[in-house]
Amino acid sequence: ENNNNNNNVSSAPLPKALTDLLLQTAILGIDTTAKLSKPTLALTKNTLLPQIILPLLSELWETYAPDRLQTWMKVLPSSLKNLHDLLWETDAGKQFGQTSFQLGEDVVDMISSEVARQYCIDVTVALIKFMDALHTPEVRKLLDQFAISMCRLVDVMSSGKAKQIWFDVSDTIWAALEVGSDDVMVMALAEGCAKVCFALERERESLKRRKRGGVVVGGDGSGDEVVGKRSGKIKTERLIAASRRRKERDQRQMETYPPGKEVLRGEGGRADIEDALMDGLGSFTRDDDHQQREDDN
Repeated sequence: ENNNNNNNVSSAPLPKALTDLLLQTAILGIDTTAKLSKPTLALTKNTLLPQIILPLLSELWETYAPDRLQTWMKVLPSSLKNLHDLLWETDAGKQFGQTSFQLGEDVVDMISSEVARQYCIDVTVALIKFMDALHTPEVRKLLDQFAISMCRLVDVMSSGKAKQIWFDVSDTIWAALEVGSDDVMVMALAEGCAKVCFALERERESLKRRKRGGVVVGGDGSGDEVVGKRSGKIKTERLIAASRRRKERDQRQMETYPPGKEVLRGEGGRADIEDALMDGLGSFTRDDDHQQREDDN
């Protein structure tokens, strides 16, 4: 047993010595490779590349490349250099870069906002409902009939009679252009334009008087003074109409934003994307959701 312990002690340093030997050999090999390759890299960089390789590539480019391509390749670096100088070296270019960056940040802030995400949800719901509404046998029959109708249209348009119609259309258009360029047409258009402008001017004056509640122009062009009761009645009718329009607008807004609608909100909001999407699809009721929350509490 003592002999075995002595053998283990004597053999313990051997792996470490072997590892050190291999490490030194590897370091020596790497150092030798670097020393041997360093002149080669220097020769390539200082002699082969600038004196042989680059001139050879330049000669091949000038000999075999098309002239138009060479011209465009000369324009591109110059344009890029001028663009770089304009955007990065001038005050106006730097200001343009700053404003563009600020614009990009504002755009990202807008499209990542809760309102934009809610819009994305509502558009998705509308698309789903639209596709579901079109997924009917009647729409399928309509598409089949539309395809048949288009085939019939191609048959009609490819017939000899249709070709003759195109020539007739060409002749008709030319005749219409000759009529439009006639002196009589020019005089008629000028006279018609003058009368229309005069009528519009009279209408504008009449509108101003009606707004003031002073005079109403009769059919014969004569003005009659509007009595107070008539003016008051008109104003009352306008107020009633404006009130009705406001009520209709409020009703439409209530339909768009009904109470209890699940929407994305900021701090303290109760709806996430799944709830808002499912609420738009109408796949669950708020009463069940409220009852479930009360049961959880």
